[in-house]
This record gives sequence, C-alpha cells and structure tokens, in this order.
Amino acid sequence: STVLRKSFDEALGVTGTCPENSLLYVALGAALYADKEFVLSDVAAALDEYAATATYASEPPLFANKEEYEVFHARHMSHSVPRVAFGAQCGPVHIGIDSGSTTVKLVVVDEQSQILYTNYQPNLGNPLPLIRQQLLKIYKEHPGLKVASVTTTGYGEELVKNAFRCDFGLVETVAHFTAAKYFMPDVD
Repeated sequence: STVLRKSFDEALGVTGTCPENSLLYVALGAALYADKEFVLSDVAAALDEYAATATYASEPPLFANKEEYEVFHARHMSHSVPRVAFGAQCGPVHIGIDSGSTTVKLVVVDEQSQILYTNYQPNLGNPLPLIRQQLLKIYKEHPGLKVASVTTTGYGEELVKNAFRCDFGLVETVAHFTAAKYFMPDVD
C-alpha cells in the first residue's frame, strides 16, 4: 500500500521505488539463473521417459507405533504457556512477530509471560500489511495499552523491524532456543 511504503521510507530515511512487476523479480531471477538453454518439448519428453532408478537412504521412523507417538505427544502437551484474558487494563506487554517465508505469527504476552493474544496466518507473499492489520487491531481493541517491547524474528526479521520501528530483531535459531529455555531451563 502507498501508506505502508511512505511509512517504510520515513523509517529508513530513504525514498524507495516500486517498479512495475516488482513482485515477479524473484521468479525472474530464478529464470535468469539458468546457464543452459532447453527446448521445452525436449524437457517434457525427457520427463515422460524418466524412471527413478536411484536408491535412497532413510532413517527409521520417529515412532515405532502409535503408543510411542502418544507418549511423545503427551510429554509435549504437558508444556504450555498459560493463556489469560486480554483485558482493557493489560500492560506492559511484549509483542513477538515471526515473519516467515510463508506465514506470519504474532504473540502478545504480559510481564508474567502469559499469552494474551496470538495470530497465525499465511503471509500471501506480502507480510507487512498483515502485520500492520494485526497491530492496528490490538491498538484499537486496547487503546491505552503500554507496549514494553516489540521483537521480530524469522525470514522477514529486518524488514519488519525497520518497517514498524520495532525494538529488537532476533535470529530465528536464538528465538527457538529462548523459547526452549522457557520450558527446559537447562537446555543448551
């Protein structure tokens, strides 16, 4: 959106451009990466004639039977973050945003690390408007909300951090580790 681009420009102190067909640039880069020309009908014929002959190494299944899976599932379900009502007087809160390559996840927690709000949705290749929509929803429903921090992670960490002037950006593996330590303080 025009408003989002303007906000992004202001946050970065630049004047960006949005060239025609810019959403196709990644696909164009993939197409241009090829270093050899092919005749499409030859490729189609080769695919029709292809027969898999390779053997594949594999690992044993994670679970030998349903009972092993159920034990695993019960163990993992025993660890959860408390969820409480997101009241009008909540705060200060911390907002975490995971902008992945295909999805956007957002969580709001209070000072006791209790979950007040979550959102999980496909990013449709354009995460910023979706994140903006969720943040506006939170601020509209909780106008006096005191936000202590906003941290981003994931594939779009820097993009989201700069677009919304978030406080911190965290490498995704560190975010995973931090979450694991919440449940198992001795994890390394």
